[in-house]
Amino acid sequence: MRSEISAGINSSIARSSGWVGVNALSDKCAFPLSDSEWGRISDALPKSLAGRAKKKAGNYRIFVEAVLWVACREAFWPELPSEYGPWRTVYVRYIRWYKMGAWKSVRDSLGEGDAKARALGKLLEHQLYIQNKRELREERGANQ
Repeated sequence: MRSEISAGINSSIARSSGWVGVNALSDKCAFPLSDSEWGRISDALPKSLAGRAKKKAGNYRIFVEAVLWVACREAFWPELPSEYGPWRTVYVRYIRWYKMGAWKSVRDSLGEGDAKARALGKLLEHQLYIQNKRELREERGANQ
């Protein structure tokens, strides 16, 4: 029952924000990340993350690939394959990085013409939409 409710909520958010939620992987969105791409990403991370990302490169790289998997496929978080770890764990970490502004650095490091960068940009726009909608709802609730 709870998962049905979550699916309904995800579905309505997706429709209203333009998020497709289907496996829309572009042929140009190749996986896994190349060593060159990972090098650019790890170099571009904010200082608070960069040192840890270099020490635990494998874990951080898998995490970044997980987020890019969701972005490139325009998938819902629960659709994330288990090989990337529990989807909730990945999502919570994604939100922490989002609040730090780390994903903009990741997107920029991939380059403007890169399919992964465009997909990540779309995911960030979707997250901003959700955040704005939540803040508006909270503001309306406070004024009543």
